Amino acid sequence: QAFVQSPTGRTRFRHAWELNASWAQQLNAADLTGGVQELEMDGFRVAVVPLPGRGMEHFRVLVAAETQPFVDESMHSLLGQARTVVALPYPAGLTIWLVWATHRWWKNRRSLKRVRPAPMGATDGAESIMRGGVNVKSSLRQRGPGRPVSPDMGAGRL
Repeated sequence: QAFVQSPTGRTRFRHAWELNASWAQQLNAADLTGGVQELEMDGFRVAVVPLPGRGMEHFRVLVAAETQPFVDESMHSLLGQARTVVALPYPAGLTIWLVWATHRWWKNRRSLKRVRPAPMGATDGAESIMRGGVNVKSSLRQRGPGRPVSPDMGAGRL
């Protein structure tokens, strides 16, 4: 910062220790000489870095940052909205999946045909397994009495 000196009217750059900040009151000219320095002052971290280059020997960059965490209210409210936008698809997707699964279950349930025993007077071999009918035909291949024996196979062997 530049300011005008009062009695002479001469302008000059303001020294860092002349700023109206709590950390600036603790600085002095010795802190700004030499190479890169990092200082802890009154809850602030102050970094002083000289600018490289020809003709820049007298210039330094001074950065002061609070060491305590802070909350920016506009960013805090934006964070809440972002969390809502990210989390909103999960309950909606779960609801859609539950509706789909319930509908699929209902269709399968509706399409099932109830298996009932055959009527009591059925004589075509369709008696129920549940009643222990004798005319129950299995879908498995029935074992026959054996292979037919040809008349010439057993002759001559004793």
